[in-house]
Amino acid sequence: MTALLLSCLVAPLRGSAQGTTTPTLLDRVLRAEDTRASEAEGLPTLLEALRSTDLTVHRVAIRAIGRLQRPDQLPRLNVMLDHALSMRSEAANAIAQSVASVPTSGRGLDSARAAVRLARAVLLKRLSIEREPEVVGVLARSLGRIPYLEAEQIAGDEAAILASTKRVGGFLALPEDAAFNVVHGLNDIAKARRTRREPSPAMFDLLRGAVAASPDAKVRRLAMTALVPAAGFDSATLAIARRDADPEVRRGVLVGASGLTAAQHDSLLQWGLHDPSPIVRLEAIRFWRQGITAPDCAPVLAATRDRSPAVALAAIDALAGLCAPVNDRVARLRDLAEALPMTETGHAAGEMSWHPAAHALVALARADRIAAEMLLPRFAGHRRATVREYAARAATVLRDTAALSALIADGNHNVQAEAITGMSQVRGHAGDAMYAALLSSTGHQVVMAAATALAGSRNPSVPGALVEALDRLTAGKRENARDARMALLTRLQDVGSVSLTGRMTPYLVDYDSTVAKKVAGILGGWSGQRVEATPTALPIRDEPLGRIFAARSIQLRITMSPTSGGGVILIRLFPEDAPATVARLVRLAREHYYDGLSIHRIVPNFVIQGGSPDANEYVGDGAFMRDELSLRSHTRGTVGISTRGRDTGDAQFFVNLVDNVRLDHDYTVVGEILQGLAVADGILEGDVMAKVEVIERNN
Repeated sequence: MTALLLSCLVAPLRGSAQGTTTPTLLDRVLRAEDTRASEAEGLPTLLEALRSTDLTVHRVAIRAIGRLQRPDQLPRLNVMLDHALSMRSEAANAIAQSVASVPTSGRGLDSARAAVRLARAVLLKRLSIEREPEVVGVLARSLGRIPYLEAEQIAGDEAAILASTKRVGGFLALPEDAAFNVVHGLNDIAKARRTRREPSPAMFDLLRGAVAASPDAKVRRLAMTALVPAAGFDSATLAIARRDADPEVRRGVLVGASGLTAAQHDSLLQWGLHDPSPIVRLEAIRFWRQGITAPDCAPVLAATRDRSPAVALAAIDALAGLCAPVNDRVARLRDLAEALPMTETGHAAGEMSWHPAAHALVALARADRIAAEMLLPRFAGHRRATVREYAARAATVLRDTAALSALIADGNHNVQAEAITGMSQVRGHAGDAMYAALLSSTGHQVVMAAATALAGSRNPSVPGALVEALDRLTAGKRENARDARMALLTRLQDVGSVSLTGRMTPYLVDYDSTVAKKVAGILGGWSGQRVEATPTALPIRDEPLGRIFAARSIQLRITMSPTSGGGVILIRLFPEDAPATVARLVRLAREHYYDGLSIHRIVPNFVIQGGSPDANEYVGDGAFMRDELSLRSHTRGTVGISTRGRDTGDAQFFVNLVDNVRLDHDYTVVGEILQGLAVADGILEGDVMAKVEVIERNN
């Protein structure tokens, strides 16, 4: 226990930028949370707030301490489980969050096990006596999130959750939110059981009963999700789910069906392909690719004409694989690729422009090399950069080094990165001099692709080029350059030598603790001695957190460009749950930061994502954002913040196209779509947000 109390798993993230006015206690708490209590007054402020008689301040302090993810604060959180109703729910969630990042192997494992045991013990104790359904739900969900370092935890946690639902009148008597949280906890337990013991019959009964009888579609969906890893589908449950009014429940049939005969598979496929919802039809395309026998092209050929662009594009992609008859497959792909419009025309709502042709070219490269080679120049010379990206992918399949060389010289960073990756696969280290030169690019993704291509290089100019690129990116002091800088450091660890020690030593005090620790490891490896990193954080920008937190209504209105199908998406933001995130988005929107940016990432039946000035994952607003994780779930229509690790958001956001509960407690939920979900469903890769406006009401 002493080791636990002395441990501190969260290093300081940032320095201070003091305001000039006297802030309220709530302002100070929100500030302390935003800085992860890295300033001298941070943790004392949170502890002061725990003694406040203001219930809002008290609740926010509990949440903030949980978000620190510091197991040494568990004893302070544990006592909050005996407080008022809302405090108990907040405390249960905070306890689970506090152990979310404990190590599961290596150094610190003993302290981690002690923290996990303590967190689990206090949640189980409270769950055994809790009578309020709302708190029972949060306790069950929190218990399911506790890391499973010991196999015997699972059966005990499952039994405790099931017993708690009986004590409050039975699962079906729970309010909707409580029922959802109970199933959430059981879903996490089901995932943990994949390599451990089988679930109990009682757990199967509860989940199957939820599918059959819960009035809340979210609960039915999540119960279906929980039954997949538990292999808990039976014929009765599948039959009920096939008739469900909710398309995501019906989609779960295709996700979870297993042990089918060929005839059963074909029957289920035909059902899915003719479902009225594109969510189900899209899943049916994926289901087709898992066929038991050699697949028949006919169902997917028909789906390439589906009225939903997402389904049609998925069908085109699927035709890259083998199916019969081959001639029909190739002919359809060739026709689609030949129909590429050569102008940058837009598309009307529900229609496509260049998308079918680009997807068809990549599939055709695998299906008919000669036909793809003939068409490739049209795509490689297209005016639209996204079309040239697909050309680079096709050229990689075709191993066309001439086309890849031309695309590496492209003026668009995403095209270049795609072509570099392809050239590396085709030519290996023959292109090392070219990759080294590309390290000077201003595109983070280009630098990353070039650094990756240089793995194992013996070109003597490479180490120096890597350090020069690192110096240049570092001078910009943009935290979201971390991915590119870490790629450079990984390569330096591979091809560098002790002769670079003088150039690397200054990075031990870098503004990014992750970079500084990486450099310490590299220098230690070269010298054979332990090297310590002492990072110096950048100051954090002050945002009006207190005012944002108290705002009654803040919305974002996204107006899509007419050439991208048009339409408006209205998003209600959650300032009480994520004040720092809302403050950043609101400020950027008012600065017109998002106007004219694209939705660059489209993953049907998952998410769409946008908000990057360079239309990729690696370039957003320069300063990192803190995660603001809450009990809000990533259900269909909610809006989350994209990250690449803890506290690494750069103001890129995504929309959940389906329920994505696996993202819960890892990605901030900052809002939900009030109007325009159909517009979001119809967005295609490269579609542009004409403008993003803030609507704020105080009455």
